[in-house]
Amino acid sequence: PPPPRLLFWCYVDDILYRVSETFYSFQGEGPSIGTPAFFIRLQGCDVACKRCDSGYAWDSIGGDERSLGVLCAEAASIREKGVRLAVVTGGEPTNQPVSHLLFNLASMFPRVEIETSGKNPPTSIFDYYYIPHGVVVINLSPKVGALHSDVDTTRYLREYLNYATIYKFVVGDDEDVSQVEELVTRYGIPWDRVYLMPEARTQEEQMRKFPWLANVVKRIGMGVRFTIRLHIMLYGNIRGV
Repeated sequence: PPPPRLLFWCYVDDILYRVSETFYSFQGEGPSIGTPAFFIRLQGCDVACKRCDSGYAWDSIGGDERSLGVLCAEAASIREKGVRLAVVTGGEPTNQPVSHLLFNLASMFPRVEIETSGKNPPTSIFDYYYIPHGVVVINLSPKVGALHSDVDTTRYLREYLNYATIYKFVVGDDEDVSQVEELVTRYGIPWDRVYLMPEARTQEEQMRKFPWLANVVKRIGMGVRFTIRLHIMLYGNIRGV
């Protein structure tokens, strides 16, 4: 007989989201790298960092409109397959009322991650519902060096320390690393919450920078971690993966 259907509770209201895409793939970066995950990429971003690989998600009126209920139904269909991780990304997801979405995802998945530049304070993520600490993990990626933006993505770094946050810095050269070291020192960020990732949009670029970044991580020590972009290595720089 077929396995029994799983039932998930979802608080559905009339909230609408601009959505770039939803898909099922692997988390390609950070602490959950290699984990199968359901992705919701929200549309709209005003950070506009240089060399962004998801510029198609910038336009705030792009993508399509989906209700919270529709997104919950999509998530539940993936969760029934045994998937244990959901990821909300963008664009800049905190430009939308993301706390409602996270609350519902946290009722279905053992772990939920949100990927943000940090341009908005953590209250933009946890502004409506109580979500148990650690169920939603914030993958914070302030922009430095080659990815520098005219929008300040570092002003709330200290506030995010009070949440389950990892700090993922994309670096392309030694100058970028020096900026990261300065920020970590200035805001008192523990190194064991820091991930360094090579700035690269192709498999070849990543491979060229791996030896350099490996040496940087070993020099720093202190618990800092090296993360690759697994999805780029598996599929290249394409959408929906």
